[in-house]
Amino acid sequence: MTKTGAGVLHIRNLSVSFQSGHELVRAVNTVNLTVKPGEILGGLIGETGCGKTVLGMAILRLLHPDTLISGEIVYNGTNLLALGEEEMRQIRGGGGGIGMVLQNSVTSLNPVVTIGRQIAESVELHQGCTGDAARSEAVRLLKEVGISDPETGGYDAYPHEFSGGA
Repeated sequence: MTKTGAGVLHIRNLSVSFQSGHELVRAVNTVNLTVKPGEILGGLIGETGCGKTVLGMAILRLLHPDTLISGEIVYNGTNLLALGEEEMRQIRGGGGGIGMVLQNSVTSLNPVVTIGRQIAESVELHQGCTGDAARSEAVRLLKEVGISDPETGGYDAYPHEFSGGA
């Protein structure tokens, strides 16, 4: 592991490109971003196709292995671009602290499973608890992000019943 910097997340000179036939298509061009301890990045805003999702996928290392990524993504002092896949899996899940929720719930969440059940399933998978403990953690997480009355409204709601952020 490569350790540098202080703070939670530092992105330095990040560029992401894809090979398309004989052309190199740059999707993200020299992004610099710092999220300090205690800060919350609530969202990235930009036009469709400007690279928001590609940036998030690069941070999480979820892009195709042939993708050209340059720069640094340092999380809690560790350069994510230097980690192996198993180490990244621990950061993406298992309490590692990085995740991404896309605004379009249709592509992010199962439309026939309640929000609470989907969160509880993730808790079960990554934290090893089940049943009532997983439900309680899902309710706690819904409260943490400001979902009013998660016990009755949020947990049992379906993705289409939440605002898309408009």
